[in-house]
Amino acid sequence: MDKEHIFFENYARNWDRDRKADAKILSSFMELAGIRPGSVILDAGCGTGVLLPYLSAAAGDDGTVEGFDYSQQMIDVAKDQSADCGANLQT
Repeated sequence: MDKEHIFFENYARNWDRDRKADAKILSSFMELAGIRPGSVILDAGCGTGVLLPYLSAAAGDDGTVEGFDYSQQMIDVAKDQSADCGANLQT
């Protein structure tokens, strides 16, 4: 396992503690990114899944959101924090 991988595995559970998401900014970003209902979205390197609920809301019920991260611990946190958004998560 490389140093970067170990780093993310060790810090995944507390990753968002000092990184507060600003809902207004993230919602605006979805609009600026041109994400529309029915979009198919890949969040590569999704980490703890902070963007997943916003991506899912922008893509709507007809859209698809896939989250990928090489750290299983990050995916585990993302699954816990984003369970209701319907994103498919994998390493």
